[in-house]
Amino acid sequence: LVFTIDPADAKDHDDALSVRRLEEDRWEVGIHIADVSAFVEENGPIDREARARGTSVYLVDRVIPMLPERLSGDVCSLRADVDRLALSAFLTLDGQGRVFDQRFERTRIRSRHRLSYEEVQEVLDGARSLSDPVDDAIRQLDDLASELQSEISWKIEGLLEKLLSKALHDVIKRSTPEIIESVRNQLNAALPLLIAAADKHDSGPDNP
Repeated sequence: LVFTIDPADAKDHDDALSVRRLEEDRWEVGIHIADVSAFVEENGPIDREARARGTSVYLVDRVIPMLPERLSGDVCSLRADVDRLALSAFLTLDGQGRVFDQRFERTRIRSRHRLSYEEVQEVLDGARSLSDPVDDAIRQLDDLASELQSEISWKIEGLLEKLLSKALHDVIKRSTPEIIESVRNQLNAALPLLIAAADKHDSGPDNP
């Protein structure tokens, strides 16, 4: 089950979460980031302008996007019920937060739900139900994120180890716009590392 968590009035959705049960006490958690590189040429005019802007700016009456609206609000936005390209990090872990596997892939995903911070928090507080599958996914991610915070055994570079566990915990457990935006900025800053890890994995001696 893949879904995004953003402000209720968000116009673009550049990251998503997923969770699925693999077997008894084994879960796969995915963090998916819109693959802008599939549409923006490195060092091209759009790339240079986006780097100069640094981020989208949200004003009271309008948004000044980092990327053209056609990209940020459409083809690079993980909209619900639409196939989109993404860079994905997957963790396989148990209910105690012990990580047994991790991988990075270029993926095509389809978000099934567009959730807001408020909706997620209300589900966690027991004040609202969205649907049984969505409620279960939110609560399961909440449990796994909390366990992962106290039991980090991932052997990849320390940056990603801390980044992904913090992303899961903050996005689900402390769903405030400021924290989510901070995590989103960290994830976007780590894109080069995600890409490098994925390329290394694809070209390694055991993965021709």
